[in-house]
Amino acid sequence: MVVVPLEYDNKADMHVATVQVGTPPQKFYVVLDTGSPQRWLLSASSNDPNIKSRKRKYKSKTRKPTETTVSVTYMSMKVFGQLVEDKLTIAGYTMDNFKFLEVTEMSPALEKDEKFDGVFGLVLDMTSLVFHPTLLGLMQQWGLIEEYSVSFRFCGKQSTTGATIFERGDAVFGDVPNEYHYGHVVYLATTPSRLPTVSVTLIRFGDLVLCRDCHVLIDTGSYYIIGPKDLIKKIHLQMTFRDVTERGVYVECRHIYTYPELEVILGGTTFRIPADKLIMEVVRGRDRKCLSGFMQKPTSEHSWILGMPFLHNVLTVFQPMYQRIGFAKVNCDSPPIQSTSVNS
Repeated sequence: MVVVPLEYDNKADMHVATVQVGTPPQKFYVVLDTGSPQRWLLSASSNDPNIKSRKRKYKSKTRKPTETTVSVTYMSMKVFGQLVEDKLTIAGYTMDNFKFLEVTEMSPALEKDEKFDGVFGLVLDMTSLVFHPTLLGLMQQWGLIEEYSVSFRFCGKQSTTGATIFERGDAVFGDVPNEYHYGHVVYLATTPSRLPTVSVTLIRFGDLVLCRDCHVLIDTGSYYIIGPKDLIKKIHLQMTFRDVTERGVYVECRHIYTYPELEVILGGTTFRIPADKLIMEVVRGRDRKCLSGFMQKPTSEHSWILGMPFLHNVLTVFQPMYQRIGFAKVNCDSPPIQSTSVNS
């Protein structure tokens, strides 16, 4: 069992894990992403001004380049780079032959001083062997874990505005800690697709049914609950919103407790999330604003992604080899557990 602490960076609006890569070991902050298979860090040899301006960039004496190049497109950014292999240290354990992209092109530019240096995707992509073995697979090869699973716990607190402030979390590789959840874990089968989804019985916001018997992506790399434009608009019509920006919809903090709750039914278990846990506090200098946790898809695609506003209310268990994802009510009062490798 390998326990990786997660730190919330309010400038990047992401939970990041601290890792070390290469020789000499360099520290990086990466997102452990259950919504993609790709892994990447920014290259020190890049001439891209969006990368050259970054504080932390990859450079190593033990770097092993390959002939493979990969382009990755996310909802809000795009990267391109060369596949390399090198040493990875995570939670104090060091492994060789870790594959990732050394990114030489990135758009758009990231915000200054963000603790975000790259992404370590965790999806087991059966259509391509480029990123095999996965991080879970590599941990198994090195005898660090026995069970091919990773459990995520994200924790926060309520601010004076009434909104939620994300604080910390844990990614537990190889185990499902009983201390991290209440009740039993509900497991749902994933679809056999490149990005596994689960079937959700119902998602409802107040009296508004958002989807029934639909497939959704569970994504630790998403800051929002993302859905079709028409339904996201109907959600925000039930809130008192102040401003609509590229970042999202800002709502009136003082009216948070009048907004409806979110109801998600998974495998016969109902998760009810009050509005104050769906609204995130954004702090910029002395200014405190309340940002809606819902975001519309940039395309006309009629599907849903359950990101952080949902996930910080549940313990989420990803078990790719069993083709399932588990959910349980999260327990954030329990202190972090310690790593114990199979060989220890």
